[in-house]
Amino acid sequence: MGTDGHDPINSVRSQVTGQPATYDHAAAGAEFLKEHPDFRRHLAADLRGRLQNRYEPLYRILHLSKAEADAFKAVQLARMFIVVTGPDGPLGFAVAPQLSQAEVDQQLMAVLGDERFRTYQDHERRHGVEFAAHQLVMGLTSTDDPLSFDQRSQIVDLLAESSVPFRNGGSASRSTIDWEEARTRAALVLTPPQQAAFERIASREEYVQVREAGMTARLPSPTGTDATSASIFPAGL
Repeated sequence: MGTDGHDPINSVRSQVTGQPATYDHAAAGAEFLKEHPDFRRHLAADLRGRLQNRYEPLYRILHLSKAEADAFKAVQLARMFIVVTGPDGPLGFAVAPQLSQAEVDQQLMAVLGDERFRTYQDHERRHGVEFAAHQLVMGLTSTDDPLSFDQRSQIVDLLAESSVPFRNGGSASRSTIDWEEARTRAALVLTPPQQAAFERIASREEYVQVREAGMTARLPSPTGTDATSASIFPAGL
């Protein structure tokens, strides 16, 4: 967002009209960036901020120097491609030359080394449950019992380990968490007030799981409203 409070990224969003089958949103985005260099700079800063927010806990775990963190972000930036809606149709944006997944892995391994690269891979497998951990952090930030950095890491770990696909070598996701198991694990690392906040998240996430399974007709919303007006978590970051 600019210093004047204007958001240059969201300003290009508008209703999309019909497009011909040959419309190339990547080419349209590249042309837009060429014509609007200030927008390109804002976009690059926005994407770097997103990377910082997503990977800051990992930087601490890996003990990355500033130079290593900057190199890490540069590689990750080369795999990011976003699509927004503009006045004439979708615009696909990439602010760095795009790399294949194999190229990303190769360059990250060069930055991190073998052992830290394996830690990074394990971190990526846990990413699908970090939104729930973030909700817990935010819910406790202004209380007398905020979550410590170590506790946040423990919550991410226990949520991932409560996911069968993760235990089988795959990636964890909110939809695969066994919340009864997660509650048992969380009780070992959270204080009673923190457990109360965790329970609110667990109840809401269980409701979402059941709703997605098509069973909401029988289940009252944990917020006390009917199923059609219940507030649920949006998709994660």
